[in-house]
Amino acid sequence: MFETGTNFSLEPEKLNVLSADNPLTDPKDDRLGYAAFAKNLAESICKMSPPDGLVMAVYAPWGSGKSTLLNFITYYLEQKREEEQPIIVPFNPWWFSGQEDLTRHFFDQLLAVLTEKWKSIGKGFLKQIDSFADRVSTIPDAKAKIFATLVRTVRQPKDVYKLKTEIEKTLKNQKKQILVVIDDIDRLTAEEIRQLFRVIKAVANFSNVIYLLLFDKEVVVKALEDTQKIPGEAYLEKIVQVSFELPLPDKISLGRLFNDQLSKIIADTPEELFQQQYWLDISWQGIEHFITTPRSILRLINTLMVTYPGVKGEVNFVDFVAIETIRLFSPGVYNIIRNNPNFFTFGNRFFTLSSIMDDKKIKDFHNTWINQLKEKDREVVKFIVT
Repeated sequence: MFETGTNFSLEPEKLNVLSADNPLTDPKDDRLGYAAFAKNLAESICKMSPPDGLVMAVYAPWGSGKSTLLNFITYYLEQKREEEQPIIVPFNPWWFSGQEDLTRHFFDQLLAVLTEKWKSIGKGFLKQIDSFADRVSTIPDAKAKIFATLVRTVRQPKDVYKLKTEIEKTLKNQKKQILVVIDDIDRLTAEEIRQLFRVIKAVANFSNVIYLLLFDKEVVVKALEDTQKIPGEAYLEKIVQVSFELPLPDKISLGRLFNDQLSKIIADTPEELFQQQYWLDISWQGIEHFITTPRSILRLINTLMVTYPGVKGEVNFVDFVAIETIRLFSPGVYNIIRNNPNFFTFGNRFFTLSSIMDDKKIKDFHNTWINQLKEKDREVVKFIVT
């Protein structure tokens, strides 16, 4: 991950603010190879005319840059000629998490965007969508409740079917493509995820409507299994027609990104407190294991920006980064080290640990905490700690 010969600049550089966890918006800033994938997907979307609607999904782990990818796709779509561009309806359900009915919020967003961007569409069509929203929402809005009370209307399933047929006919005749993009699905509660997929399922087959969903598949599958009581993967397959795995950045790209950020933090560090070969060993065989996504880099860099300035010039930089990596990504081990320093530090003392405790007890102690780690982390953490 960290290339041989990597050198950090020791020239002073002011660093006044923490890096925000904000996705990129312009492909020219791409450092991890997402722009090409986004451009190809945007091209494909523009050429689609799904007669029965289409649901697409991009699967990627939490923190891997899904929102950046979505911004890049939007960027490329907006570069197209107006007649080629779909009407983009962005919906982030996480903004409405905890507000009971995501379905109503979804349709409110859909109506707002169509009203603003689809000038040729008639008010009657918008009223049809609003009426359909009331019927499929878990909790109708206040106006719908009052209306139902006054006229004592009982909404029958055939009413919903009729409305859906009318909306379908309008969308097919207009031949205007609508792209609904939904991000941050994996941040919702299990019940909210179920509710969101319920509304997608209800309107997924509208003509010329494409859904683009971005989420961590493992999180969503588990949530659907918990709430639907059926295999989550099977449920997804009934809704999502086309899926992609986000091509995750390679270790070299992640390493370069991390090194660039780290070089700002190490400014003014005495050279004797940063040994190049020691750093290469620790980074290759230790830190690399935990730096797997852009967000993991951001978390570690922000942590070091807060904790390192106070000890700069007093501690070995490589040791400090190593222990902060353990504290951030393996907090249980960090607490063990902090509460049992004699088992981990062997400085100048009048007596050694082995003189007051036999080797078997020391070995048993270390085996105990090592065996508590996930198997994939054991050798890495052992290397960093020792």
